[in-house]
Amino acid sequence: MSNRDALSAFKVAAESYIALVDAAESAERTELFLDLASALSGIYAAALELPDTEPSSTDPEADGLVPEDRPGALKRMEDMLGADDWYWTVAPFLKEDAPELLTGSLADDLMDVYHDLRDGLDHLRAGWPETDVIWEWRFTFWSHWGEHAVNALQIIHARLAVEGHGR
Repeated sequence: MSNRDALSAFKVAAESYIALVDAAESAERTELFLDLASALSGIYAAALELPDTEPSSTDPEADGLVPEDRPGALKRMEDMLGADDWYWTVAPFLKEDAPELLTGSLADDLMDVYHDLRDGLDHLRAGWPETDVIWEWRFTFWSHWGEHAVNALQIIHARLAVEGHGR
């Protein structure tokens, strides 16, 4: 796949995920979870196809980008998910005998993916070089939002499976 094709496919997947999350408050829960599972797996697969690029030597500025109300967006997602938000998980790759039990937030997972994808789309619209945006998406995929996407997909899948849902 060419760099341009990989970027195009990723942009389509990112824009679809952004649109889905933007419309989440008006969606029926089961359909939303099914759609999120599809979107998260699609964006994950598309991220694996992004080429390994180097950022340009310039330091692009995000002038003109207006940061949205991230705490407010997270709170709205938490409120919408209600009892489906919080979950238990185990920290991976521990060397101790006993695994560490952690709590997670589905709202936090979904919104962290959302913001990292949205940042890249905003940077493209602001005129950043494509290679810089690809580098940013790939870097944050492996360092941040990829893990949130996997956690969200795992929790959504488990909730749907326990309830006997499927398409």
